[in-house]
Amino acid sequence: MTPSNGEEAFLTDITGLDENALKLLKELYVANGQDAFDAEAAAVGRLKQEEYLALPAGWATPRVSPAEVGRAGTRDKFKARDLAAIYHLNKSRAPAGENAVTYAMLRMEAVKMGWVAGQKEIMYVPFTAYTDALREFTTDLAAARANLEAFRLAAFLVPLVAEHTFRTMGHHYITGLATEYQTRYRKTLRSCLAEEVMSLLQPANLFHHVLHWVSPERSYNVLAAQLGTRTLPDALIIRATSAPAGWAIITTTEAVLAAMESANILTEIEEEFDGDLDLVRDASKQIKQNVRKWHKAYFAYNVAPPSAAELEKITEAREVAIAFAPYAQGFIEGTLKDAALGQAQALKKHAELNPVAKARASRFFRQLTRVGVTSVKDLFQTELKNAQRDMEE
Repeated sequence: MTPSNGEEAFLTDITGLDENALKLLKELYVANGQDAFDAEAAAVGRLKQEEYLALPAGWATPRVSPAEVGRAGTRDKFKARDLAAIYHLNKSRAPAGENAVTYAMLRMEAVKMGWVAGQKEIMYVPFTAYTDALREFTTDLAAARANLEAFRLAAFLVPLVAEHTFRTMGHHYITGLATEYQTRYRKTLRSCLAEEVMSLLQPANLFHHVLHWVSPERSYNVLAAQLGTRTLPDALIIRATSAPAGWAIITTTEAVLAAMESANILTEIEEEFDGDLDLVRDASKQIKQNVRKWHKAYFAYNVAPPSAAELEKITEAREVAIAFAPYAQGFIEGTLKDAALGQAQALKKHAELNPVAKARASRFFRQLTRVGVTSVKDLFQTELKNAQRDMEE
């Protein structure tokens, strides 16, 4: 890269140093050119400049709308010589010990399917060796051709799965919590029928490094634009309204309330519980209407935060959900342990604050499911009564 005027001034009158020493000083200059603390970087993570996605200087990046990302026709916006240059530039940026061919192929495929949209972690590098790049690219393509479909699948799914993880866990990937994060990624990819993606790179590189430049904003925009199409796995469509970290207790409680209503016990529970569960229902609906807004790093999605009044109301609903947690968790353990809701973690830590109430609730709801049914008439009697009640109302 051509040094900036500021960098030239910073290195004025320095003589007698070798190239390695000058490189260290340049790195110091670059580091000092960033804010001492950046809230977005703290939440999203940050790549070093030498890890940014590299694109050839002067290349006019094709415009790809969120609805077009990953679609078959998008490939026609790109030329082979430009893809070869992108591949070459990023192959040298693969982390030490990683498969550089796979790393570069993933970045090239992500560019080719349209993920580039002016993100911060992209740099343009002077480049003229197109013939050499094409030769290297085609040679590596021959060796990697059996994995081209896997590369394309990963380049499309990883940014979407990473956004869901960032939204629900607060970060893309934390090395100190590697097992927890890898479990979440594996579970989501398995639900997408794409667990093989996990083996392409080391987890920290696959879920943080190689496509980190895509950004949560771009990922969610693509998700939202394609929800009504057939281009997304059902698992991601279902997770599109998953609550941001910190608010899942509200949406999970609302799901439990719906299950209680189906079991015809909600009315009695609401009469006895000392709290307004309607607040929880309303808050859950509000969160799901715009999940980005309620993320602690809302700025990573380029959206405005909730107002003070909105935040106060949602916080009040959260307190109600926390108070109800022992009973909600007891219902899950007593009746829904083997259901999808039985895997939810949002209520557990709050329920444990009142273990006696949770244990009593679990026993009560478990006993409720053991009420005997001795005939077909008994089996349908409750449903008939409910239908009659609904007609009367």
